Amino acid sequence: MTTRSLARRWLWGLANWVWHWLRRPWLAIMAGLIGLMLAIAVLQLPQLPGQLVDEQAAAASWLLNTSTAYGIWGNLLLALGLFDVLRSPLLFLLLALLLPTVAAQLADQLGALRQLRAVQSYPLTTPAAAPGEAIPIVPVRPLYRWRGIVHAKPEVVASLLESKFAVDFPDTTRVDVPLLAPTPPVAETENAEEPAGTETRLLGTRFPRLLLLRPLLMVGLLMAVIGAWVALAFGWQVTAPPLAPGETFRSANRNLVLHYSVAMTGTLSGVLETSIQGDEIALPTERATRQRAQRAMIQVRPTYPGLWIATSNGSARLTLPGDAKLRPSVGLVFASPGSEESILIPDQGAGLRIVQKATSNDFVLELYRSDTVQPVYRAELTQGGRLSLPFDPRDAELVISTMPGLQVDVRYLPGLWLVWFGLVLVLAGGLAFLRPTAFVLAQVAPWTPAQTAETTVVVLQSDHSDTIAGLRAILTELTPSPETSETGEESNDEPSPLQPSGA
Repeated sequence: MTTRSLARRWLWGLANWVWHWLRRPWLAIMAGLIGLMLAIAVLQLPQLPGQLVDEQAAAASWLLNTSTAYGIWGNLLLALGLFDVLRSPLLFLLLALLLPTVAAQLADQLGALRQLRAVQSYPLTTPAAAPGEAIPIVPVRPLYRWRGIVHAKPEVVASLLESKFAVDFPDTTRVDVPLLAPTPPVAETENAEEPAGTETRLLGTRFPRLLLLRPLLMVGLLMAVIGAWVALAFGWQVTAPPLAPGETFRSANRNLVLHYSVAMTGTLSGVLETSIQGDEIALPTERATRQRAQRAMIQVRPTYPGLWIATSNGSARLTLPGDAKLRPSVGLVFASPGSEESILIPDQGAGLRIVQKATSNDFVLELYRSDTVQPVYRAELTQGGRLSLPFDPRDAELVISTMPGLQVDVRYLPGLWLVWFGLVLVLAGGLAFLRPTAFVLAQVAPWTPAQTAETTVVVLQSDHSDTIAGLRAILTELTPSPETSETGEESNDEPSPLQPSGA
């Protein structure tokens, strides 16, 4: 044997081993567990804002601060990339596992469909060349075959198998064909080409149409994986910090501007003015909204409680601690229960302390003077409420109103539609696995050795080993006797189902 033939044989053996290994369910189960872990992380853990991805220092600081809040588990979650699932090594491992596994499973299901089509398209009325000669079936996937001798009349064996087929296989076909070759022994005066008995062929199938739907499961998974890869490779995401009324957020990398505009025409109302790559749209803030602009999806959610504080005559008299600029209005957002904010009124020598209640979205307001320790004014403000604080009898008022703080996400995921379409195909293909499919082909012909006149040779072929085992058990109960294996050798042991090369 030459070196080239040895290398070719070794490569064929390696490919065959990889093929059978990919067809096993372990990789799919492992990929499913990784996918479940990532899905839980997205739902339960904070994720790195998209605008920090290109800022390595800011991203590292955010990840470190976020992981610290989870104690001893924070380092493990950080190492697994669960605070940044879109760039987690587990996600790329999931894609690496799914692609070859799903491709192998898809090839296997297509092979099962081809094998069944080959069995169904074979002309069963073709005369048999010799008793016990198996009908050829394409061995594109595991094929189980058994051949044996039964000491009973062929009519009895055929009727027994047909009754069993009628129970287990809804679609059963029976065909009787002539045997062209005579059964041994053959007299010298007999013509070997004349019919010498008949062979009964039984073909049973169970839910064969489901095999047409099963590949959709693998096709859907492949589409979903490809769509996820396209979204990761070419998409981006920007998550703005909680927006207070009147606040503006900018992302220079994505040419994105978000401005929470407040209008005071009669009633107080807010609008999110969005500019993305030159396309300007306005979104309401009172309810959750989704709208597409420049192929990106903008999602606005009034998630947080907020306040809008303004002077009644529009005079710039308000400022925030640490900011010397005077403003006519100030917007505040309270991202966590129990948080507090302060506003300074320099010309009044006063400050307003605002505390959100830990158990509700209501607020407690306390007005302090620079020369007092205790608040000179205290009030509570409920959601949807409004109150006024007079500076002095002939001065303007400070109007305080509740308004929602906004959570705004802007995403551009070009392959996401492939994911959703793939999930629809997965559902359709998965339903086809709820019922088991199978086929079995039986050949029953007379076999008359010299020592007896009532013997039958039976050939069974199926894509499931348990189907062969069940039929053999019935034939054994009918007439327990030595059986002939696929090689034709006499044996008292039960021969195992055979797998042709390439199965």
